Amino acid sequence: MLKNNNSNLHAHHRERMRKRFLKNGCDNFNDHEILEMLLFYTIPVANTNETAHKLIHHFGSLKNVFSANYQELLSFDGIGEKSAVFLTFLGEVFQRCNASKKLEGKCSYEKRFTYFKNILGSEKKHEIFMVAFLNDKLEIVGSSILETGNPGQVKIDLYKLTEQVMLSRCHGIIIAHNHPAGEATPSYDDCQESKKIMDFLYEINIRLEDHIIIGQDNVYSMRENGLLS
Repeated sequence: MLKNNNSNLHAHHRERMRKRFLKNGCDNFNDHEILEMLLFYTIPVANTNETAHKLIHHFGSLKNVFSANYQELLSFDGIGEKSAVFLTFLGEVFQRCNASKKLEGKCSYEKRFTYFKNILGSEKKHEIFMVAFLNDKLEIVGSSILETGNPGQVKIDLYKLTEQVMLSRCHGIIIAHNHPAGEATPSYDDCQESKKIMDFLYEINIRLEDHIIIGQDNVYSMRENGLLS
């Protein structure tokens, strides 16, 4: 009988949360309440409030929960396979949505740093290589994630890059990648990869405007530091 009473309490609580969201949106929700409500859809009966609190405490923030990989989430007490897949999937959806945002106005160094840091800055495990497309006014009009893999092992497929560039009809590009566990200072391989890409793009009359590297605590522009002459 106690089990039925608890189930009824959870059901009423969930219904109140849904109504609260429909009335006011997420503005008056705390981060743990957003996560709690998301878990309603993969954990049918149990109290997800405590699980949400523990997840955010463990990973440090709601954003970091969505950046966690499948195995990390699956090993967490209270998170089963459905929840781990769901949260990992949402994280990648958010990443793709961020990558598709436009950036109006000329893309200054400060804007470049902010744009790519918002997309790549929270990734702690994998190295991600992406490209942003520029119009003739040097405004970012879209971007795409090209490759994801282990740190130090990600290389750009030049033919895949060319395909993306042709589809975007851009005048230039900025490439960017992250150093998940280190400084933003470019490695020898980073410099060689940039030169190869710049030479390749020159042949199709596309300018490599910059190569941005996102580190744990800093950001580096090859253009600003004279490495893309």
